[in-house]
Amino acid sequence: MESIPSNDIIILPNNKNIVLTAEQAKSLSQKNVQVVPAITIPQGITALLALNYQADLPENARVMAEAAEGIHTAEDHQGSSFGANQRHGCA
Repeated sequence: MESIPSNDIIILPNNKNIVLTAEQAKSLSQKNVQVVPAITIPQGITALLALNYQADLPENARVMAEAAEGIHTAEDHQGSSFGANQRHGCA
């Protein structure tokens, strides 16, 4: 993070397994870092859309986190959609 040419940084982990690592990186940085705990890509995209270039870092992090919290997603891990459709007689 230290090589990023900004003193204010927002981290969007987009994975629940990365949130703690992002928090640790924040604590080790000399920069102003906020972690928005987005745990899915749709949450991260929604958080990015809430970014306001005229707001300060804490306000942006708060608004982005609120936006991300409003997004709920589900995943189907039963194989490819093509294979699932074939098993059910759909093409």
